[in-house]
This record gives sequence, C-alpha cells and structure tokens, in this order.
Amino acid sequence: MAAAGRWITDHLGWRWVFYVNLPLGALTFVVFVLVMPSIRPQSVHRSLDRLGIGLLVMAVVPLVLAFSWGGSQYDWLSPQVIGLLVLASVATVAFLRVERDAVEPIIPYRCSGARSSPSSSLLRFSRPSACSAAYPTSRCSYSRSSAPLPPTPVW
Repeated sequence: MAAAGRWITDHLGWRWVFYVNLPLGALTFVVFVLVMPSIRPQSVHRSLDRLGIGLLVMAVVPLVLAFSWGGSQYDWLSPQVIGLLVLASVATVAFLRVERDAVEPIIPYRCSGARSSPSSSLLRFSRPSACSAAYPTSRCSYSRSSAPLPPTPVW
C-alpha cells in the first residue's frame, strides 16, 4: 500500500493521496454503519475518573512542553523547563496515588508496577519512528516512488 501512495504522490501530486482516501473512508464508514450489528451496553454504570483524567493531563502536558521547549526556546536548566518538569513529576506521583484507590481507574495501578511495563514503554519510544520513511528521499537522490522501503521492525 505504501508503494501505491508513493506512485500517487509522484505522478498525481501529494493532494491526491487525500482525494483518494476521502471516498474510501466514506465508503468504509457507510459499510460499517450498515453491516455492524447494534451493540447495546449492559446496564452496568461505569463511573468516570475525572480526577485521574485531570492529573494525567497535568502530568503529560508539562512534560511534553518541557521536552519541546528545552534546548530550543529555553535552556534546559531554565526556571521554565525545570518548573514544567517538577510539575509533571508531582502530577505523576499524585496521579499514581489517585489511580491506586480509584474505583474505575484510567490506567489500572497493577499495570504501572508490572516489570514489563517500563521496559515495553522504553522499547516503544526507542524504535524507529515514521520519519525514517523520509530518510531515503531527503538524504539520497531517490524519488519517492523509487526509494527503497525502510525496514519495519515487528516487535
């Protein structure tokens, strides 16, 4: 499928990738609505962990901002970046404490203590990203359709 996208981009232009995918997406949606059976939820009432959601946002957003701004807009040791990292750390600790006692946690507490959880997260963030697909065309003299496909690891 990647080769078809490359061919469309090279011969018709990059906008045509969206023009092709919009009707396909609409057709898929119509088939889904017509064919998918109606699934009604059981009468089980699930509570929404609003405090956990808020703390998760308070942990993730400052962390992303600190890593985005650190080294580019602010020095790594600037009060802005350090403050964001401290806020993210405090919110993460608070989030883990709240999720431990929550009736319906966003992330079950037993997942954060599993030995495989930190290592799988590290592997997930360290694997080659989608930007590696742009490497052959930006660093070499390939066109997009004749560039070799990047290796896709299956972990």
